[in-house]
Amino acid sequence: MPRLMWKDQVGEELMLDSHQLSIPAFCNMFQCLLEHTTTSLHQVVLLGLQLPDLEHDIIHDILSETSPGYCFLTNHRNTFFLHCHFLISAMLDPSKTGMRFSYLNHSNASSVVWNMSGVHGWLESVQSCLHNLFALMHYGSGQPGRGTELTILCWINTVLHPRNMYWFGGHLNVVTLYNKTQTNTGIQQLISHSLEPRVAKLFILWGSLVVPALICLATSIQAPSEAEAVRLHTRVFTSLDREWNSEDLSGILSSISAEPVASSGLGHSLGLASTRHFLIAIMKRHLHDLVDKYKLTDELFNEQSGHGEEVAKHYGLDFISIQNFLEERL
Repeated sequence: MPRLMWKDQVGEELMLDSHQLSIPAFCNMFQCLLEHTTTSLHQVVLLGLQLPDLEHDIIHDILSETSPGYCFLTNHRNTFFLHCHFLISAMLDPSKTGMRFSYLNHSNASSVVWNMSGVHGWLESVQSCLHNLFALMHYGSGQPGRGTELTILCWINTVLHPRNMYWFGGHLNVVTLYNKTQTNTGIQQLISHSLEPRVAKLFILWGSLVVPALICLATSIQAPSEAEAVRLHTRVFTSLDREWNSEDLSGILSSISAEPVASSGLGHSLGLASTRHFLIAIMKRHLHDLVDKYKLTDELFNEQSGHGEEVAKHYGLDFISIQNFLEERL
């Protein structure tokens, strides 16, 4: 049975599981979240520093390159890799951060005496910022994926599977091979999501500057195991001490959406599954009837949902689909 009902003719108000939601509130939530995350990343996580120039007229990426450790951030035709020590160097520079992160007088050439209070405070800000980055990716790049796809997203190629972050078509794209039909067909399908350009810039800052600093900190503070070190090098969404799971991701979305509309939320908690129905419903209502000269709209929607047509059509189902049923059938 349908989970949602549109309340108006223009497609701005709907009821999802009897809770009223509005598209303008969703747009406002995304915009406010983007502004807050941008400020948090620049002023708190990146310490308000004058950042290196990471703008590129052309970003080079070899889409077919599968060697472990490769991604467009490590491609030497770009300059991202040159700045991998920018943030950790600033954290150890008393002229920039004082003794917030380390005690210079007690450090030596072979080790650093960390100010753990300052480090842990910064790591909490890092965690909060990454939560927001996940939400921005999830809300702003098409039909959202499932937890099983999102928890294993990787920046770089590994020995087990290719990366998920690619640059092509002038956009940062998240590409997965997950599809629920592949068990039956034996065929993997590419599912691509292009990040909103402003969000893409935040992800590039994160991957270029923040991730290398986290790896250095982990190595210096807790001597991670080999598996933990690989996870920190590769995973897009993870914390310093453990892997994220679907419940973590669902909790992030629920926390953000549960805020009142007046506080830039939706006024109702939507986890992974409910968010998926909500956003697919919006796409079906507002994008499905766009001019499509290749007549591929339905096929593209089905592919991005990760399902075949018979299953994909049940996402974002509204009451219109059953209002003409005969009474006996209902």
